[in-house]
Amino acid sequence: MAVASAGGSLEKELEKLGIVHIYLPLDARTPYRILLACRLLKEAMAEYRFDILHAHSRLSAFVVSLLPKYLRRNFVTTAHLDFKVTPLTRFFSHWGEKTMAVSEDIRAYLVREYGLSYRQISLTVNGIDTERFFKKADKEGLVALNREEMALDSVKKEKIILHISRMDKDRAAVAFLLCDLMPKLKQQYNAKLIVVGGGELLPALEKRVADDALLGDAVTLIGEAVDVTPYLAIADLFVGVSRAALEAMACGIPTILAGNSGYFGIYRSERLCEAAATNFCCRGGEKLNTTALCRDLAFLLGREESELDALSCECRETVCKHYSLNKMTDDYEAFYASLRQKPKHARNLILGYHGFGNLGDELLLDNMLVGIRSIDPEGGTSVISKSAAKTAREFNVKAISRKNPVGMLCALMSARVLYVGGGTLLQKETSRRSYDYYAFWITLAKMLGKRVVYYANGLGDFSKKEERSLARLFSGNCIITLRDEESFSLAERICGMMPEKKRPYVALTADSALSLEPLSKPEADCLFAAHGLKTNAPYFVLALSGQKRNKRVEKVLIQAMLVALEKGYAPIFLLMQPSVDQSLAKSLSASVFTHTGKKAPIVTLPPRGALSLVAGASFLITSRFHALVFGAMGKVPLFCLSNSEKCRRFCHETGLDAALLSKNSQEETLLYTLPFLIEKHPCYLADREAVERLSQRSQTTPEKIREGLEYLAKKQKKPLFQRLVNKDNI
Repeated sequence: MAVASAGGSLEKELEKLGIVHIYLPLDARTPYRILLACRLLKEAMAEYRFDILHAHSRLSAFVVSLLPKYLRRNFVTTAHLDFKVTPLTRFFSHWGEKTMAVSEDIRAYLVREYGLSYRQISLTVNGIDTERFFKKADKEGLVALNREEMALDSVKKEKIILHISRMDKDRAAVAFLLCDLMPKLKQQYNAKLIVVGGGELLPALEKRVADDALLGDAVTLIGEAVDVTPYLAIADLFVGVSRAALEAMACGIPTILAGNSGYFGIYRSERLCEAAATNFCCRGGEKLNTTALCRDLAFLLGREESELDALSCECRETVCKHYSLNKMTDDYEAFYASLRQKPKHARNLILGYHGFGNLGDELLLDNMLVGIRSIDPEGGTSVISKSAAKTAREFNVKAISRKNPVGMLCALMSARVLYVGGGTLLQKETSRRSYDYYAFWITLAKMLGKRVVYYANGLGDFSKKEERSLARLFSGNCIITLRDEESFSLAERICGMMPEKKRPYVALTADSALSLEPLSKPEADCLFAAHGLKTNAPYFVLALSGQKRNKRVEKVLIQAMLVALEKGYAPIFLLMQPSVDQSLAKSLSASVFTHTGKKAPIVTLPPRGALSLVAGASFLITSRFHALVFGAMGKVPLFCLSNSEKCRRFCHETGLDAALLSKNSQEETLLYTLPFLIEKHPCYLADREAVERLSQRSQTTPEKIREGLEYLAKKQKKPLFQRLVNKDNI
């Protein structure tokens, strides 16, 4: 392990711990220093051969990105702040294979501003050493601080307000605001302010204190300090944000969360989710102001220490439970462990609708990879994707572009099993070309002697003539698992007419999205707070496809939204495929804003977050299949504007027939349905037992595939253990 930096006050600490320090001139952004840092890092890589390069700033990440690919190995980053984004900074920002974010709102910022996927971003906390930052020392028994240096009045027992922060333009507002308040607080409560931290505005703050005679005895400026524990030891209360606030809380010091980004006020445990969403930086809070800060300071200063014991305990417990050093260490260990090396030749190849940014299909891919790894842990998996580079980063797999037929052919030839991805791929409802595309690669795989596994697929509606074409794709060395009863019945009928030798293994499962678990309430609250979603008031979700826009449908949707708003229900747009759905959501949100002056939030969430958002809604309006699935799982009244075959079948299996816009109905049906959705009429709620059955069935897909492999092994008179052990015969 080594640390590369421009050096500083912590360099000696690293030396004491036996950690190698590599000098890189990362303290300036001149081209010369950047190129020099790149050369020095290249030499260090050649000498130490690190497996993981972890950049903690945008400049260091840019330097790593300049290294040749063969030197980079695993390249990851940590995102600490939501810097202002310009075209230039966006161009020079490199986030590596994976990124660790220190809060939900930073993760949302990376997704929004840089187009990263939620799967690329892990979350951790600012881990606090709760043994080092433990309990306030008795003021009368100070060891680390000199009373004369601090100018403390031991007779009058001054109450100490502590503020720790960098004195830079984007962080020093609180220090100046506290100085404005200190004459009054000194007079009323015998309070004293200690400010710790250096920076570009420290001289201006020193001048401010020196020029005001009333601040001479009320404010002490320490400047930069490596060890802040002596100052925490004497503090009665703390004002600040981020790590400094957490260290104060770990010491059991009542804390006021206040920073340049906003104001949260006195910390109490009920504000944990809101504070955690921004890493205790107050982003999205009320504007920092003198009135609120003075009020909260007066409240704390006017109480005896015994009266604040409960508040002190809340602060300490929060850090011990949620922000310990052990938690941060565990997060990083799991983060590094997830950086699996990709095999050159994968035995399993996935063909499906992947790389299009569709939340539902990417969720199915995620579940499929977990299932395949449980079946063949060492075999490796490749994925055919529209956006190969993005899929490779998100899912840590080898990916091949759909636009690269030669690469696809090579991957197919080196594979042993072709997995046909989840979803309704074999259908002609959207276009004939889609069916022909998948049919071609499945046929080619069969010709090359590969096993073909249909992973929880759905089937479209086919004529008798078209069923013969489907039979050719199913016959022989195939395992077919299907996600709905109609598809299963069709496959059984087609395969039942085949000779025994050509008959595949057919099983009924369910869409793997049904095995998804929602977030816990604290996790969900934290995620929603990061996106600025107000979910404590009644709201409804719209998950709409923007693929085939229709002005008449949009007009009906706007009317429905206005009616719902009048009744006290706020709309939230959930984007299931942002590149396709965003324009429609923006248009509808703008129309509602024109009528009401209220803008509906538009969000992209990770799968579990999307499920939690839908589950907490008063009702759901959707034309997306997996949003429909989430609505059924969340026991939410819903109306489906899509009359696609897959939506119809799912609604039929879950008792939601009345909630589906039938092919003979008009979109205006939604307006008549809206009162029933608000009243939670049973016919717009999924049958709980049916959803539970489907959920249990969805978890059996890997098991069914194992049974299928055993079936094929017996049919070919090859022992099952040979399939499991022999790498060339899976």
